[in-house]
Amino acid sequence: MFDVTEVILYYFLNLSSEFCLLASSNALYFVLDLKEVVQHFLQHFATFLLVLIPFYIRARPKILANKSLKQFRAPVLTQILITFLSHIVYSQERFGGVHLLRLKLANATYAFLDRLQVISDCQKFVLQLLIKQLQLVTVHLQILLAIYATLSWLEFDLLQCSTISLIITPILAVLQGVQVLQIRKCYREAAGSDMLTFMVYFTGLTALCLLIPSLYSWNLSRIPLDSSWESIDSALIGLSFLFMANFKYSQLLLQIHLNPKKYMILEHSKYWLASIGKCILQSMTHVTIFSFLGKLLYPGTLIKYILENKAEAIVG
Repeated sequence: MFDVTEVILYYFLNLSSEFCLLASSNALYFVLDLKEVVQHFLQHFATFLLVLIPFYIRARPKILANKSLKQFRAPVLTQILITFLSHIVYSQERFGGVHLLRLKLANATYAFLDRLQVISDCQKFVLQLLIKQLQLVTVHLQILLAIYATLSWLEFDLLQCSTISLIITPILAVLQGVQVLQIRKCYREAAGSDMLTFMVYFTGLTALCLLIPSLYSWNLSRIPLDSSWESIDSALIGLSFLFMANFKYSQLLLQIHLNPKKYMILEHSKYWLASIGKCILQSMTHVTIFSFLGKLLYPGTLIKYILENKAEAIVG
């Protein structure tokens, strides 16, 4: 069972590894021309190798039956959709994709995700949302956190995107939220709340499904003959496998063990910190009044949310 210390540990592991992975992804993309499909495959394959050894070292590795394996279809298929949509959003244009994804207020729906028991049951979803109006303060704070984290990225100079990316981005944001629920359900029902078993099967099946598309994408990549390799590029590309494994491993751990609302608040906090770091690195070049207000209002709202919900469990 997770405690607060482990949550903090894996959160900072996720934060640091994603920061390093972002730099590695730029090197993989601009130097080796590896698109999102290939990089998502490598993330899951690296994590699969990371957890495969301890899975088989332990005394009795848990082998799942065919009936249990079928329950992995939903999260794996959702991950494949996320990969293909990410390929369109990030790879079609070289700028603006990250900003566009952060600007979609569909992220605010994460505030209600832990109230969903059956994702496809829309009537139950609406009914539960109406019942939740009795606790408007908490819900409003969750939505405000999503909005302020979103505003932190509202920099108009960097919003360069295609029409198809603009259409697909909200779908991608919703799919990412839906997958959190699917992963938690699959972990408890198919893997029997066994962490290593779930990770081995989920990352392995996802990597297997992405193998052919990633090979096709890799075959289409073209490395410019005049591309210059610097020492930092070689280091980032060489260490990218480690960054990928740490990122995906810590992400799955947090998604499985944390209350979904708390997980999304940590995600918003991570991207809020990233927006501040980006401004520092760019010497405040693209800052707007909206992004400044988002950065300014987010920490106060977060503190207010923590004080009003300190008795609520962060794991579960």
